[in-house]
Amino acid sequence: MDTVLIDAGQFLPLGLRPGGVLARVVVDEALIGRLMHYWALSRASYCTITFFQGTRCRYPMSSRLPVDLPSAHQRNVNNSYPATLLCIVPVHNRADTTKRFLDGLSRQRFERLRVLVVDDGSTDGTSAMLKEYRGLQLQVITGSGKLWWGGAMRLGMEIAAKQMSARDALLMLNDDVEIGDDFLERLWRRANELGPRVVIGCQQQDLDAVLPSFFGYTVNYLSCNVQMLTDPPKDRELIDVDALCGRGTLISSEVITRIGHVDSERFPHFWGDIEYTARAKDMGFRTVCDPNIVVSTSFQASDRKRIGGNHWRRFISPFSSWNILHNYRFWSSRGPKPLARTALFRFPLIKCSRALIKIIHNPRLDS
Repeated sequence: MDTVLIDAGQFLPLGLRPGGVLARVVVDEALIGRLMHYWALSRASYCTITFFQGTRCRYPMSSRLPVDLPSAHQRNVNNSYPATLLCIVPVHNRADTTKRFLDGLSRQRFERLRVLVVDDGSTDGTSAMLKEYRGLQLQVITGSGKLWWGGAMRLGMEIAAKQMSARDALLMLNDDVEIGDDFLERLWRRANELGPRVVIGCQQQDLDAVLPSFFGYTVNYLSCNVQMLTDPPKDRELIDVDALCGRGTLISSEVITRIGHVDSERFPHFWGDIEYTARAKDMGFRTVCDPNIVVSTSFQASDRKRIGGNHWRRFISPFSSWNILHNYRFWSSRGPKPLARTALFRFPLIKCSRALIKIIHNPRLDS
């Protein structure tokens, strides 16, 4: 499916061009081909266009233009996706950070919001602080203290799934992010435009202004390589990516029903969001980043804080994004099946080759 703009004055194929101002519609590429063929031969009497909200409209295939497009009200009849946003926020022992985040949510101009905070065994007064935000339609879910990000997000998703209708959507967020007061409203509008079969992410911005912003991930399954997309094509409203960061990712009830929840067993902390959104793309859903919707946080890697400066420990720590086992689990489960099935042999060969190249170019690598 492709999103285009229609100029109501030139509705037929010669007028299908970016820049029309009266209606945004989703048009099947095969349908466009048939339209061009039919119009050229002048044999068709009618064609059907499906608007992104699901309204189907029948138009005469004739040269008598313009045709009447349905009004915005007609296009939105019986459509309110997402009807409600259920925001899941894992927290653990940083009450001040969590409070700042919830204050930011309270300032949002979007009203159809429910917040599920998964408090994973905090002992610093987080539980008492959360009671101040009952007016935010906030539900507190208590964890064991051993969930980490993956387990907390999965627990929240399982509980949210029981509360969601078919027209609701789930929003992943962390409590250490900063968002604009119109963040939810902008995200809702984009989701309403694209529909429930699209997973939507945001531009990730470094609060410390040290590292460049990124817009999701590109995944090369052949070379077992994941790269942050820091230099996307210019002047695009949407950027198609292979996977998304979990900070500010919106997923519909339809997607969750189809692909399940975050795999916290195999990815307890890092890789969980990348694997989950890559899974969505593997199963036929579109994954996009809206560069105009921004989530800000400090990019200082939290795994470095936990494992210290030991270079080799990062490869075995369960809380490290460099963990070899978690990397292998990703490459053996995602992407084209022939590549996933051969990951057992390809992945160690590729990793060893890269390490050898680094040692040759940098023989003084700290141990």
